[in-house]
Amino acid sequence: MSFSHLDADRRPTMVDVSDKTATKRAAVAEARVHFPAAVAAALRSTADNRQRVNATFAAYFEYVAEHSGTFKLVFESDFSNEPAVRARLADPLGSAAR
Repeated sequence: MSFSHLDADRRPTMVDVSDKTATKRAAVAEARVHFPAAVAAALRSTADNRQRVNATFAAYFEYVAEHSGTFKLVFESDFSNEPAVRARLADPLGSAAR
């Protein structure tokens, strides 16, 4: 199966957005999210959304503070096929680390 939104190296790329005959389409997306147990507990702690958001943020920032950089946030960009973005992703610390 091939996808028009991926190039030969399976990186995101622009698709043909020119005029086409209208068709009925459906899309399904799935994600897996991994986070500390304290954050999961905070998300389940109450039905009150405001309290749940506050508890979740507090648990996350406590986790970050206690684990001294053992956490890692990974961001993906739809622009990774752009040379400047790809170079930055390949060398996230840049020349400042050298």
